[in-house]
Amino acid sequence: MEIGWIDFSDTDRKKALNVIALLNDEGAVDEIGIGIVRDAFADRFFPGTSTIQTRAKYFFIVPYAIKKALQIKSLENYKLVLSEIENNIEKDCAKKLKKSTNEREGVIGARSLPKSWVSRKPSSIYWNGLKTFGIFTKLHLSLAEYIHLELENRKKFANQNTKSKNKTDNDASDFDDDDAGKERSATFWNLPEYDEQNWMKELKINLTKAEAGHLRKMISENLQGSLFKFLLDNNIKLKENAPFESVFEQIFDKLSPENQELVRLANLFNILVCLCRTRYNIILLGENSFGLKDKWDGYFQRVQELENLDIEHLFKTLKLPVTGTTVFLNNAKRLLLENDIQDLDYEIIKRERNLKGEKRAKLLNKNSYTEPVAQYELDYRLKTAIKILNDIYQGEEQENV
Repeated sequence: MEIGWIDFSDTDRKKALNVIALLNDEGAVDEIGIGIVRDAFADRFFPGTSTIQTRAKYFFIVPYAIKKALQIKSLENYKLVLSEIENNIEKDCAKKLKKSTNEREGVIGARSLPKSWVSRKPSSIYWNGLKTFGIFTKLHLSLAEYIHLELENRKKFANQNTKSKNKTDNDASDFDDDDAGKERSATFWNLPEYDEQNWMKELKINLTKAEAGHLRKMISENLQGSLFKFLLDNNIKLKENAPFESVFEQIFDKLSPENQELVRLANLFNILVCLCRTRYNIILLGENSFGLKDKWDGYFQRVQELENLDIEHLFKTLKLPVTGTTVFLNNAKRLLLENDIQDLDYEIIKRERNLKGEKRAKLLNKNSYTEPVAQYELDYRLKTAIKILNDIYQGEEQENV
């Protein structure tokens, strides 16, 4: 599939690239259009995360890199600053991290370097999380808007400093400039103390003890009511591939009533999605789908649980508008409970055709497919959250500050 756009500006280009990256993310395959519900759950459970975040360290590497680029006075416009962040500092960080074989896991760009660099940069991947966690304090600003604002502030201060130059000596003027820059930065960033001049010299992918403590504080203070905060506040340690349902089944009674209801709905929604996705693959592969029979039988054993899933209530709870997705989910639920699999298959085919059109719908052009697609259970970004939590726990055990 080819996607094109009119490139009006760097900001528009970045937005378009972000959309494309999301379409290519592992776990983002959405042949039957349930992504809006999946993401609404994920945003409630684990705010500030995305499926392509790798390690917690980037919540600090990114702001360190941004601040470093803004300190270079020869970079006088937004494009130069952004290029310095994305194509120089962040890339150099990846090179340093890649050198250590023990620390390559989760290093963005490790597979691309040295031949190429990633299209989706760390600053893009982590910017929303930085705002959500309160590490960057101005929620309304995009990265581009923030850089523009900092450059404008720098120009204003430089002009003011020039006017007062006759009243102060050069050394005092330089000191004032540096001091004012730090003061301005402090209004935008909530970061632990770090060596602003030498942080890249011995860069590690693991959090320092100070960073781990700070990230814990930010999540605990800013993600009120989330499962993320609950897991962290209770120091719950999980294996990376822990299934969503089994994790929260064990601690269900300890959750708030609101989270209990959200988890209940998420688990029921997962059953519905797994049934629909398995049928999708059976239709897609036809005679080659024999390996999916056991999977289908396993999911179908739980079909009666769908009687407890009120689709309208689900959408209302997640504050989602009633759309064609609501209609499809209601129809799929009804046909599953009626064991009308033939009509369910027709509903799934119709759904994909309505979403993509006849030329792009896989189920209408299935001769070239030999492997299942979209065959996975929803974890609502639990896997990403576990990576971040485990990095925090490990960082807190470090001897270094």
